Amino acid sequence: MTRWLFSTNAKDIGTLYLVFGLFAGMIGTAFSMIIRLELASPGVQFLQGDHQLFNVIITAHAFIMIFFMVKSFFKNIKVIILRHGRVIYMLPVLIGSPDMAFPRLNNVSFWLLPPSLILLLLSALVENGAGTNCPNLSFILPVLAGKQILPALNPTICWEMYNLSFLNFTQSAGNLFSHVISTFTGKPIFGYIGMVYAMFSIGILGFIVWSHHMFTVGLDKKLFFILYSKICYFTMVIAVPTGIKVFSWLSFSFSKSLRFTSPLIFVIGFLALFTTGGVTGVVLANASLDTAMHDRIKKDPYYVYKFWVGLMEVGHFHYVLSMGVVFGLFAGFYYWTPKIIGKKYNEFLAKVHFWLLFIGVNFVGRNFNYLKGDNKLMPRRIPDYPDAFSGWNAVSSFGSIVSVVSTILFGYIVYDLFINGEEVNENPWAVPSYFTSSKEFSSKTYTSNSIEWALKSPVPFHAFNMLPIQS
Repeated sequence: MTRWLFSTNAKDIGTLYLVFGLFAGMIGTAFSMIIRLELASPGVQFLQGDHQLFNVIITAHAFIMIFFMVKSFFKNIKVIILRHGRVIYMLPVLIGSPDMAFPRLNNVSFWLLPPSLILLLLSALVENGAGTNCPNLSFILPVLAGKQILPALNPTICWEMYNLSFLNFTQSAGNLFSHVISTFTGKPIFGYIGMVYAMFSIGILGFIVWSHHMFTVGLDKKLFFILYSKICYFTMVIAVPTGIKVFSWLSFSFSKSLRFTSPLIFVIGFLALFTTGGVTGVVLANASLDTAMHDRIKKDPYYVYKFWVGLMEVGHFHYVLSMGVVFGLFAGFYYWTPKIIGKKYNEFLAKVHFWLLFIGVNFVGRNFNYLKGDNKLMPRRIPDYPDAFSGWNAVSSFGSIVSVVSTILFGYIVYDLFINGEEVNENPWAVPSYFTSSKEFSSKTYTSNSIEWALKSPVPFHAFNMLPIQS
């Protein structure tokens, strides 16, 4: 116990992030199922009261999945407590470093997470939300005292941080995809220089485009045309470097030596989901469309809110982040788990996991309910609805059940990995050479070109005593 509490080794902390991320993911998935079961049919099912509990669960689900599951998982392998775990575990190995910089700070950064998760879950027991939850009220609250200034500014600060975090998720997942595609196509990633410039461009534009979340806050119209029209422009421009990355990844389809392993098919699933969500993002960034929507605010303020938030956040947001980046998590898990644990998972079950998850997530989002016409849009955060929406809500709830089944299957895959997993060598993804019958190192077979595959599996506790030389 002392080792796990006070360890500053990147592999120990990365493992803690992974375990914590999986635990938080189960809690977030349970909240998601509560939401979908409540919406499975019209009327109040089991969340009684004034429906504030339904709102609380939605907010808690979002925070847990994004900032406690996705963020942790990626931080461990390479891509944040699932993400952060992957970065912390694999990044020193990838660059040949003995450990992360500031290892004690690395330890403290993890142990601040469990109490924050506990506080979040305890806050869910209070059936009340923040007064600035609705975007239409974020900036028009009367400033009567200094203590009211900070709540009025919170949405701006939070959206700036959140939007940069979301871009960070996709950027991290994209870096992982380049590794996976290069390994299973047998050739370097296409357009390396273009990919580097695209990543820099997305990072710079991320400091600007976060303002598109502020379109419905009721700011002065003159300010909107001066400032927000430019925000719309940059929001559309960010699609250009993103498109460069997507098309560079898609070039793998021209390879003659594709191996459709589970990491690669999860990358393909990401490209399908991310492109679907990204296309809607380009449409929603159109300046004239936003202006027309803001012109409706005096006539029907709720129309703007339910249309924008419903279509953008439920459709665009879930496809790009909630579905797309999670596929990146699983791609990274299946790609680097043999190197981290030293055992190979069941490849057939991993592919079944992909298809169940891919089918399920395409039905979970309530995107269908926004196709019923101008005056029949189903608003968010309301657990009851007219019978006209019951059909598609039942379909969405069925999709969530399929997704949960895939999650249970993933848990069995992890269990089977530790119990029956086949031990692997240094490079489990190496293929037989065309001229010899023995497996050779990746530099000869072109299956991968990063330094971690030269180490033993699992990676030694202290992988490097000195900086390696990689030609």
